[in-house]
Amino acid sequence: MMSRRALLVLVFTIGCSGRALSPGETEDEELDDMRPSEAGAMYSECEDPLDCSPLDFCVFLAPDPGYCSTDCETPESDCDPTPGGDAEVRCVDVGVPSATVCALDCSAGSCPGGMVCKKVETNDGERKICF
Repeated sequence: MMSRRALLVLVFTIGCSGRALSPGETEDEELDDMRPSEAGAMYSECEDPLDCSPLDFCVFLAPDPGYCSTDCETPESDCDPTPGGDAEVRCVDVGVPSATVCALDCSAGSCPGGMVCKKVETNDGERKICF
């Protein structure tokens, strides 16, 4: 039986750039569009599942830090909305038995400030996810 606290590692395929300031946007406005900085918040940075308590997962691409997440059946009820950018909130199967996690899909959008869009192979196929 697998522990609910799990460290998830996805295989890195290709990275793409993060978010840049839009014309006319100031750095202060960008700070309002940033990933959460408080430990344990959905999409906050992590290196270990303990960094994410009370959430269950730290999803990352070794050796880079990842983001905190939780089990997901429907993004509308299980996940927080994107803290910035316009990446779509999705449930993604990352290969842990019985675990689908909240993720920010940046295939057609941008990541919040402080996160980077990366191509990854998941059990659902290739995706672009904010890390």
